[in-house]
Amino acid sequence: MANTYRGIGRNLTTANPTTIYTCPANTVAIIMKINCANVMAIDTNVSVMWTDISSTPHATIYLCKNTVLPTKTAIKVGDEEPVILMAGNSLQAQTDDAGGVDVTLAILEIS
Repeated sequence: MANTYRGIGRNLTTANPTTIYTCPANTVAIIMKINCANVMAIDTNVSVMWTDISSTPHATIYLCKNTVLPTKTAIKVGDEEPVILMAGNSLQAQTDDAGGVDVTLAILEIS
């Protein structure tokens, strides 16, 4: 089994849910850290969720929902607990204000 560490960053450019990461085939991903940073001069809300494709219909599970993110601050989502994604599962984020939130992930992929 190969272990690959990855860092991923995305700017939320729309107010719609944005897929930040999808776990590749034949892989288990351990999301070690999820960070959301408000880069605007106003407060905004942020939601982070993962889609579990093992259920029918697919389940969307919120890790945080409409959490207030004050101007020029950052939050760690998940209270330092890792999130385990199986192949095909994905992590999304959404904000009220397009372009105002940067999301970064620290991931260990096991394949």
